[in-house]
This record gives sequence, structure tokens and C-alpha cells, in this order.
Amino acid sequence: SEVWKEVEEQMKELAKGTTEDKKSAVSSFCSKLPKDENGREACLLIAAGLKNLYDINESDAVKASFQRTMQCVLLNAIADKLEHNNFPCKDEKNVERGITAAFNKSDEIMSEGIGCKDNDKCFKCDRLKGYEDCEIKTDATTTEEKKLKGKIDPIINREYENSTTDNSSSLSKKSLTTTIC
Repeated sequence: SEVWKEVEEQMKELAKGTTEDKKSAVSSFCSKLPKDENGREACLLIAAGLKNLYDINESDAVKASFQRTMQCVLLNAIADKLEHNNFPCKDEKNVERGITAAFNKSDEIMSEGIGCKDNDKCFKCDRLKGYEDCEIKTDATTTEEKKLKGKIDPIINREYENSTTDNSSSLSKKSLTTTIC
């Protein structure tokens, strides 16, 4: 449906917002973590994602809120991928510590966000573990609710598993492994 096409669009926007140059713009939020083994790269990735969603400056408040909400859900799903046991360097690079550090700075990042600093419609994007329990109505005509995870995971996995040589997504497993590990 149209909603899920928009979610896929937000996945692309989030990927664009977590490139190396975007990460350098948020380095101050991760400065307490020394380079290398202390989760700094994971912190920079999540902080850049948070900045990206707080920078959404859409004139339509409802649309902006939807975009921020979806990017927050997607960012949490990416964090889950990074914390998963099959992510190659999650322990030695203290990935979880970096993710936690970035989400702990969410208020500060929001206060600097172009779309949020003077906007009372913004909300803090927190680290949400267990979003697999969230349910969502897929359209207005039904009372049936579907697991949000079942709709989000395929979108995340397409981005994450895309390892073609022309794919330069900052959120592909190849790219994440290169930058974090």
C-alpha cells in the first residue's frame, strides 16, 4: 500500500542521512567514546540517524510526524541488527554501548534538529527494544492488526542484505561491517 511505499522511502532517506559526512556532523555527541573499541562508530551511525529524523522540515505536520516516526522505528530496527549475535564485531567493538550512548543524547540532538528545535510537535526517539510486540492497522477499513515487525523487517532486510557492488547504502551489512568493524 501507499504507506509502506512511504516507509521504504524513509528507509532511503535514513540511509542518505547516515553517510560518513553526516556522521562527522554529529561527532560531538559521541566524543566521550574513544575511537576503536568503545562503540564510537555505532554511536556516530545512530546519532546521524537521529539528526536526520530531527532535521525533517516538512511543512505538513502530520507528514513530518509520520516520517520521523518511521525513521525512528527503522533506526531501532537497524540498532537491533547491530546488536544481533550474528553481527561480526558486536562485542569487541562495544556496539551496544555506542548505540546506548547515541540514544542517550537524543534530546540534545533533537534540540539542534532543523525541523525540531522550534517545534512542539516533535517527539524524542528512544531506543525501543522489542518492537516485535507492536501492532499496527494496515488500513482504515479493517480492524485487523498486523505485527509491525512483519512489515518493517522486509524493508530493513532489503537494505541490509543488499550487497551488490553498486550499492553504496550506509545501512547495508557490507557497509556497516566496514565502518563499525
